[in-house]
Amino acid sequence: MGEFETLRMPRTATLTWVHPDAALRRHVEQLLVDAGYLVAAFDTVDEALAALAVITPDLCLLPSPAEPGDLRALIGRWRAEPRFGERPILLLGALHDPAGVGFADGALDFVRRPIVPAELRARVDTHLRLLHMRGLLDDRAAQLEASLRAQYLDLLDAREAVIEALARLAEMRDDTTGAHIDRVATDCIILARALLDTERAVEITPELLSHIGPASKLHDIGKVGVPDAVLLKRGKLDEAEFEVIKRHTALGGQALRQVLATYPHNTGLRIAIQVAECHHERWDGAGYPRGLRGTEIPLAARIMAVADVYDAVRSERPYKPALPHEQACQVVRDGAGRHFDPVVVQAFLACAEQLDQAYGESLMAEATQPGTP
Repeated sequence: MGEFETLRMPRTATLTWVHPDAALRRHVEQLLVDAGYLVAAFDTVDEALAALAVITPDLCLLPSPAEPGDLRALIGRWRAEPRFGERPILLLGALHDPAGVGFADGALDFVRRPIVPAELRARVDTHLRLLHMRGLLDDRAAQLEASLRAQYLDLLDAREAVIEALARLAEMRDDTTGAHIDRVATDCIILARALLDTERAVEITPELLSHIGPASKLHDIGKVGVPDAVLLKRGKLDEAEFEVIKRHTALGGQALRQVLATYPHNTGLRIAIQVAECHHERWDGAGYPRGLRGTEIPLAARIMAVADVYDAVRSERPYKPALPHEQACQVVRDGAGRHFDPVVVQAFLACAEQLDQAYGESLMAEATQPGTP
């Protein structure tokens, strides 16, 4: 009986009944009261309209035919009020409606005269039960939506955790701090949004905006496959060693493509592959691993290239000092049309102050972390 019990209306329904004939009004009111309903009866539409300011009936019963202006006014008020929602309007009277109002304006059903009490009760009861069931369905839909949203957020958290773990694994083998991946993720998001005000706006899809941050954290995941002797070398790499370090782009792409084979519809993975494989490509074609040129380079990787260099120039390393924001901006500006997409550089310069602020906030957060000297 559990599920079926919910089909019973939980309380006594309130009805509004309007009719100018006092005898008929009292007769119908008594039939509805005897059926267990609370009835607010009025002899004019104006009285009913005034009452609707303070009561919210579950169903409205109107005469038909009636004066078109009166009927339309009440039905229009009923349908315009959000609190009434889909609550039903029934017509009582002659089926013929010479004024063309009633059903055309939002009434749902008709009760014939002379009145058959059983028919009146059945029609009213049916529409109230439908209203109640619609409410149950709406509530259930809201519960399911909330549940699905909670599950979706859980999946997003799980995705973020996996991405974070993989990114931290790569960073642990390098001489950069974990803050680097957080900063480039923030910078990529800022840059992508700034590109909405440029000619590249048509390429900035909702998917790119949603995934560029998390995807950028995996840009150096391929460094896991680079030998420590090369990856952790303090001095300048020789030509052979540089060829080894360059492999991290292909290694990262290969690893992520294997995951994509299992999850072929994952847009975030596709963007992460573009970033991992192509963030060292150059606008002039002199980059690696494939020597892509210009717009052959995926936009996500072009954004990442600027964010990566900006953060690297600003960050202190064992082999170089950190440069201030203005000099880092000049490095990026000088790379326009050679290293970087000039439109991405244009967007970078437009949001440079925001990037500088984000970098400062990152340093402050890093300084306050436990264990920071």
